[in-house]
Amino acid sequence: MPLKPEELRRAAALARIDLTDVEVTTLTAQLGDVLERVERLEGGDDAPPDGAAPPAGRGDGAVRGDRPGADALALGLEAIAPGWTDGFFTVPRLPSHQEGAPAREEAP
Repeated sequence: MPLKPEELRRAAALARIDLTDVEVTTLTAQLGDVLERVERLEGGDDAPPDGAAPPAGRGDGAVRGDRPGADALALGLEAIAPGWTDGFFTVPRLPSHQEGAPAREEAP
């Protein structure tokens, strides 16, 4: 869905933003690209435009079967948390905070 400069000017006016003609031209193109991408995502087509490579770090969503625990989040947090009590993460106390631990000396 291409964005028209008049639509951008109307939105800018509602937001009380003054735009120059150059800004309108630039923003119309940029926002048009964003809207086009959103439309593709809503339609389920998330392929990069014009045969471009997918963003770095983006996988195909498949879980690797050769890595144990690859789908650990599907098990729930309590299954992978180091400690879990009543819906909260628990962590062990630091040795310096245990009862009977020697007091820390103050710096001179």
